[in-house]
Amino acid sequence: MAMIDYERSSTSQIEKLTGEKNYRSWATIVRAILLEKELFDVVDGQVTAPVPLSATASTEERAAYDTALKQYKKKALPACRILLSAISSRLITAYVCGGCQR
Repeated sequence: MAMIDYERSSTSQIEKLTGEKNYRSWATIVRAILLEKELFDVVDGQVTAPVPLSATASTEERAAYDTALKQYKKKALPACRILLSAISSRLITAYVCGGCQR
């Protein structure tokens, strides 16, 4: 019996966003997937990247920052992947993913 890759199947079967015409149905499906995977809080801004440290930050502050950044990326990068895989390539240039930038 073949194994189902639920990670891929949930996102690969999304009709890509092509513009205003399919936005409502696309947004509903993508939101449901992000909520299911507990990633929506990154997309809606409830979870944000930690503020970069000053040059005078202590070793403890740097360690805390590194931990916080790692936790943020653990959610932001998968959310970014889901969104980018669900958007038409002609629209991707307009999309800015905070998780992919840092």
